[in-house]
Amino acid sequence: MGEHILEYPEIEIYTSSLSPSKLDELGLLSWFECHKRLHMLYQEALLEIINGDNETVKEAFLVHGKVKVLVLEAITLSVWRQNIFPCLCNIQISKEKVFAVFTVLYHEVTAFGLLESLAFYSDCVESLQDTAVELLDYCVASILQIINRDVPKVLHEKLDELTVQEELQHHESNIVHNLAVKSISVIRYLAQAFEHLPLNITSRFYNNHDVPMLLCKVIEMAPWCTTGTDGKQYQFVDGNWRKRQSTDEAINKSEGQAWLSLRQVLLDQRLLQYYEFNDYRRQQLCKLIRHLHDDMLDQLSPLAELKHFLCQLSVANLPTPQARPLILELVAEIVRDIQNTGPSGARTSQVWQLRRTGCQSLLSLQVGVVLWQRMSSEDVEQA
Repeated sequence: MGEHILEYPEIEIYTSSLSPSKLDELGLLSWFECHKRLHMLYQEALLEIINGDNETVKEAFLVHGKVKVLVLEAITLSVWRQNIFPCLCNIQISKEKVFAVFTVLYHEVTAFGLLESLAFYSDCVESLQDTAVELLDYCVASILQIINRDVPKVLHEKLDELTVQEELQHHESNIVHNLAVKSISVIRYLAQAFEHLPLNITSRFYNNHDVPMLLCKVIEMAPWCTTGTDGKQYQFVDGNWRKRQSTDEAINKSEGQAWLSLRQVLLDQRLLQYYEFNDYRRQQLCKLIRHLHDDMLDQLSPLAELKHFLCQLSVANLPTPQARPLILELVAEIVRDIQNTGPSGARTSQVWQLRRTGCQSLLSLQVGVVLWQRMSSEDVEQA
């Protein structure tokens, strides 16, 4: 029986009281308690997976119907990061408040990381139903962000030598990278649950977002590898950059998730019903065959089926989808609703949120830093 951060009654209370944050609450002193609770649930969920002794967090989220709340929370924080955070980078923020702003940024990783842990269980994914469309859109948007950015450099200078703006941008870059890597795993979990989710999500996978090509692009880019400012090679593992060692496996965890996700979406029985292999798609996918060498197949044997499929694709024409089923598309409305929160419309809301989050909450952040540091030290003592 492994050690735990939370007892059963605490898990029940924290989960049952969980509700999505509002944009104008992020960074306020009262919000830090919500962040702490979610962070502890995330840590407990990871411990339960490692220990393999129970699934208390997972069951609590299912019983109280709170898995959807994590999707809403991640989307809310992404709206804050994309619309409010850039404005905060352009105003004067003292070094003492950087940690608090980082905490708001990191809250998105906490919410989505917990969601990724729960999505490993098929019944948690099934409980999302229509919200799975919003989750898919979020994952695709996260992956596109690293495709359209350079892989972040591993910094070796001390953070206190950076300007406030440089430090915030450094944190944001690493967080965006972390979210994208986690999104690749969630893509696979969603694909594994196709038969239990609304039909339109399958169509959205293959037609709206072209997930096979998206994953193909990511694999070719290999964003889980980079060169540090010291000239050494690093790989992205469990949310951190680690120096690559000669004893490391041929494929790391992040890369393995990308390959397994591609295998899932290409070998799914619904593929040919929705997806047409034109010349461009065939060419791009077949380029991946050269990466599937013996060392990789020895480490991840399920990829042998993917290699066989790609080899067949290179020499044979697969049937073209005939008349596709008529499916009513669900419109993803969560982001729009969040952006329109405020006195009058999206543009006014951005100014309103900046005033609230950039000024009022930053006054609370100074106190929040002390509170969070105290809570973190208490967690360490309890552990």
